[in-house]
Amino acid sequence: MAQAKRWRAEIPGDAWGVKHRGRARQGGASRRARRIAASPAAPVLKRARFAIVTRPERKMQAVVLAGGLATRMRPHTLTVPKSMLEVAGRPFVDWQIERLVASGLRDIVMCIAHLGERIRDHVGDGAQLGARVVWSEEGPALLGTGGALRVALPLLGETFLVTYGDSYLPFDYGEPLRMLEAHSDCDGVMAVFKNEGKWDPSNVVLDRQDGHDRDDEAWVLRYEKGSKDPAFDHIDYGATALRRSALAAALPAATSQASQASQASQGGGAAGFDAVQRDLASRKRLRACVAHARFFEIGSPEGLAELDRHLRTPPAS
Repeated sequence: MAQAKRWRAEIPGDAWGVKHRGRARQGGASRRARRIAASPAAPVLKRARFAIVTRPERKMQAVVLAGGLATRMRPHTLTVPKSMLEVAGRPFVDWQIERLVASGLRDIVMCIAHLGERIRDHVGDGAQLGARVVWSEEGPALLGTGGALRVALPLLGETFLVTYGDSYLPFDYGEPLRMLEAHSDCDGVMAVFKNEGKWDPSNVVLDRQDGHDRDDEAWVLRYEKGSKDPAFDHIDYGATALRRSALAAALPAATSQASQASQASQGGGAAGFDAVQRDLASRKRLRACVAHARFFEIGSPEGLAELDRHLRTPPAS
């Protein structure tokens, strides 16, 4: 008797979106096999060579602090928010969101204040940029970076990446989040760059685990803005991954945005985000993710001009 031929059929996917592969024997093997072989779908099933496996999309969230007054960019920012300043022919926020999306961070919380409705009207839900954008508004009184994050807490996931509304970073924004999820011994991962005072004053001292030079074993030992100590040779790159629980503990919730605004007006407002980073570093709960390309920012006319030139320059082949 001729050897029976074998064919493969895909079993319908389960609840996790995974399709499995099954195998049956043609001929007299089973009535069910003969019924399937005779069905119109049989040629398709016979052609199936391997299983199709899909996984749920891994969600990575970014928080963009875009509520500042941008005083160094006046008079332009008296009527246009910094995120909407034109860079290489487009509003800066478009470039920034596209960089985040390219790194896999499609879920974005935009924290806005000064002229924030202009940013919101332009970006909307972010779909045209491949993102899913939600909005957190500080209200009429500026609460600072820490206050803005406190207002946004209900929108934040278990882990998220905080970046600034004027930062353009040519690196993988997802790497600090992946490092945070891989290490339970920290509450945050700060992206840093060996600046040596070149682009802006350096503010980070690294501690490499056991004296090794490996970037993936580096910790932020000290974080201080404005320090003149030459030991500070790295700089906060502008992207820090955090656990929501750590941020909530560092920024206890106020009863309302109105009470936060009242505290701010009396000089006792929410701590800046840098205070959260400094506290984590002092308790050795802040790892470092070392970036190797210079950062760009549009917080000054010189910085905007540098980024404009960078974006207009064709990438090296």
